[in-house]
Amino acid sequence: EWRERTGRGEDERSPDIGTRVEAGPSVGPDPAVVLREILLDPVTARLPDARVLYLVPDDCLYLVPFDALPDGDGVVGDRLRIRVSSSVCPLVGEGEIGSGLVVVGDVDYDAPGPDTGTPVDTSESFESLDETGDEALAIERMFESTFERPVIALTREAAAKGALARAVVGARFIHLATHGWFSFGPSGGRSLEYCVREDSDAERFESAQATVVGLLPESLCGLALAGANHGPDGILTAEELATFDLSRCELAVLSACETNVGVRRAGQGIQSLQSALLAAGARTAITSLWKVGDAATRRLFELFYAKLWMDGLGKADALWQAKMALRSEGYPIRDWAAWVLTGAPD
Repeated sequence: EWRERTGRGEDERSPDIGTRVEAGPSVGPDPAVVLREILLDPVTARLPDARVLYLVPDDCLYLVPFDALPDGDGVVGDRLRIRVSSSVCPLVGEGEIGSGLVVVGDVDYDAPGPDTGTPVDTSESFESLDETGDEALAIERMFESTFERPVIALTREAAAKGALARAVVGARFIHLATHGWFSFGPSGGRSLEYCVREDSDAERFESAQATVVGLLPESLCGLALAGANHGPDGILTAEELATFDLSRCELAVLSACETNVGVRRAGQGIQSLQSALLAAGARTAITSLWKVGDAATRRLFELFYAKLWMDGLGKADALWQAKMALRSEGYPIRDWAAWVLTGAPD
C-alpha cells in the first residue's frame, strides 16, 4: 500500500516520462508509519544510541526502502544509517578487488546480434533511453579523471550479452544503464505486481502464481541489451547473470527498473537480478525497487559517483547523500527512494 501511495509504477525508465509527478491523495492511516512501527520501532527502542542498523530482509521485506520510512518531520535515514545485506557474510570481507570500470548505456535494442541465450518471450518492445548515453559518458569521464584508468564502454550495438560477459571479468566497478525486465510467467509481459493489482479473479491468480514459483525464478527477470527487440539474444536473464565472473567486483550498479524485484520462493528468498549479482561474486549491488524516470536516475547516479570517487565517501553514504540531494531539489520520494544498496556498505 505504501509503494502505491508513493506513486511508483506510474512512470517508467523512458525519455518521455516526467520526474515530478506527485502521488494521489492519501486516505486512512499512513502505511509507511505503520511499517516503521512494526519493523523498526521495537529495535530502535532497545538500541536508542544506535547510529547504524544492519538488516538481512527476507521475502517481501526486500521491497521496502527502510531509510525512506517517515520519522517525525523527516525520514528514518536522517538519524539512522540502514545497511542491507543478503547475509552477514559480506561483513567479513572478501579477497582481491579488481580494477577498471565497465559501463553500459545508450543500448541499441533494435540491433541484430550474434549472441544466443535462454529463450525468453518478453512480450515487450524496448524504447531507446537517450539519457543513459549521457549518464554513461559522465560516469566514464569521472572515473578516468579520478583513477586515470581507461574504461570499457559498451554502447549501441556493442552492448551485447557476450561482449558484456567478457568485459566484466576482473572489473572493479560495473554500471549498467538500460531497461530492466520482470515477467510474471513464461508468456512474459505482465509483472507480478500488475497481476496482483489488476486480476480480480483471485483463484485464477493463485493458480497462476503456483505455476510460476515452480519454474526457475531467475529466468523470469533480466536486462535488455543490444538486439532485445529481436528476441532472446538481447535479453540477459538473472539466471545467466549469476554465471558471470564478478569475483573481483567491488560494486555493481543496475541503473534499470525493478532490478531488486523477483519471485518469492520457499527457502530461497527473492530470486532477482540483485541476488544474481551477489551470487556471481559482487561485494555490493545497487538495484531498484520500482520504475524510476530516466532523467532522475541519471541525476542520482552522477551525484552518487561524484561523492564516491571524488569526495571519497563510502558507497552507502554516497548513495544516501545523492538521494538527499534529489530530495532537497524537490524530487518526490518515488524518484529517489527506490534505489537500494545491498552488501558491503563501505
